[in-house]
Amino acid sequence: MTDHPITEAALLRAAGASRFARGEDYVQYVHRLRILGESASASIQAKRVYLVELEWSSARLAGSCTCPDDVPGGFCKHVVAVGLAVLDASPSLASQPAEPSESPLAPYLDGMSEVELRTLVTELAGLNPEIDRLLQVRASAAGKDPGVAAANLSRQVVDALRTRGFVDYRRSFDVANEADALLDELEGHLDGGAADVVRPGLLKAVTRLRAITLQADDSSGSIGNACQRAADLYARACREGEPDRVALAKWLAKFRDDSPGWPETTLPDFAAAFDERAFTTYRKAVARIDAKYPSDTDGYSRFEVDRMLLELADHDGDVDRAVEILSYRSDRVDFAGIVDRLRAAERVDDAFAWVERAVVAGRISSSHSTARMYWLSPEEAAEEYVARGRTEDALDIQRNEFARRSEPARFRALMELAERVGSPEVERERAYATLATLARQPFGSGAARIRIAIGEDDLETAWSVAEEFGAADSWQELAGALAKKYPGRAATLYKPRIDQALTVTDSKRYAGIADMLRQMRDLSKRAGGSAEFADYLDGIRAQYARRPALMAQLARRGL
Repeated sequence: MTDHPITEAALLRAAGASRFARGEDYVQYVHRLRILGESASASIQAKRVYLVELEWSSARLAGSCTCPDDVPGGFCKHVVAVGLAVLDASPSLASQPAEPSESPLAPYLDGMSEVELRTLVTELAGLNPEIDRLLQVRASAAGKDPGVAAANLSRQVVDALRTRGFVDYRRSFDVANEADALLDELEGHLDGGAADVVRPGLLKAVTRLRAITLQADDSSGSIGNACQRAADLYARACREGEPDRVALAKWLAKFRDDSPGWPETTLPDFAAAFDERAFTTYRKAVARIDAKYPSDTDGYSRFEVDRMLLELADHDGDVDRAVEILSYRSDRVDFAGIVDRLRAAERVDDAFAWVERAVVAGRISSSHSTARMYWLSPEEAAEEYVARGRTEDALDIQRNEFARRSEPARFRALMELAERVGSPEVERERAYATLATLARQPFGSGAARIRIAIGEDDLETAWSVAEEFGAADSWQELAGALAKKYPGRAATLYKPRIDQALTVTDSKRYAGIADMLRQMRDLSKRAGGSAEFADYLDGIRAQYARRPALMAQLARRGL
């Protein structure tokens, strides 16, 4: 037998004895367990609902959970419970034979005649509805006639996704679980080549699940995920089968026009299922939808139809039409989409012109990396200027971004560009002057300059800036950087924070205050200031003697 990473022993090592024991109690609360390859997902539905993921391979075991427990490696009791549930569901994962032996059924089946095999299969189909459906689907696919099997699958979808009233948060997981189980079966049939058999059922699943999400608390996204999966499978069935292409085009346009925003169904998903007549039908339908929403209609109402128009322009390779669609709303110009399309079409001068428009419009930012549509990054814009020899314009972009976000990452980006264009010292002094100006403003501080100095291992500058402007929220980083070489300076940073924290009577803060005092004590001792710290601690004890919870926290830390 060979060891496999997901075993009770591995879970125990990863979680520790205490969390493992608590996890055993939570196995009963595991719902919607799905095992896919070397990963599993589930929800824990006890007093509260949490989503859990577990991954394993020959080398590692990793987990994550949406619960608030801050556990090293993510192995909370809920992850342990899911791991144990995986082992219960698939005990073969715990250990695997080095060489799998042949099933004892093989010789028995080999010895049966065709009539005996047919009788056995018919008997099994009568005992298990899933086997019966599988055989019907295979028979229909082989005969190229969806017929009865398609109708049966559609009825199965309707029955499985029947709900009454509003679906609350806890019940939403059960609905999603039913949907996933249903989609597992339909996907299996689709994998077997039965696209035309499963397509009607998948269409019902998409429309029904979208309707359910509108009458459910799906804040976990579980039903929405199932709905998107159904939409993806339906699109695949259309591509792999022989749908009524014109009817499909009409459906896609209407489904998107009625869309609440989900699931995502795009033209590229269905284009392979369209012929020329279908495209003509789709274009006409989109044009009618476009006419319903004048260009001055709010962006939300036009969002989907604008996407449909853009997809058609991209499909046709009409870059100018795409640029028109992406820019007609002056308040929502998709600079990134425009620049990307122009570059792909090798229209580099036109692309640069739009980069300049973005600069003028103030749409250059490093804060929107995950929502790039309406923004360009400073690096992207600066590179365009550098490529044209306009280094001062490139530096201006990085300077402005640094002034807006005075943090080490932006300082490094500015200095990297300055090194390339040959002006590092000038830009460094200019950046330092910018930081000094910002520090002198109302509510300003030296935090940004301190962090940059720490990053350059310039502790003397970091300390002098803290003395002049204050460390603000960088004080802990500064204390950590100073601790080894200048423990006395590090200790002094704790006192104002402790004094400020003590002005509020709140027992929840006392553990943190006691931790800071302990750190201050240790630093003071290393700096030869134990006597001064003892006087400070005595003063706290005297002033706050009537806070027993605080005194208890101090005692626990030997203070």
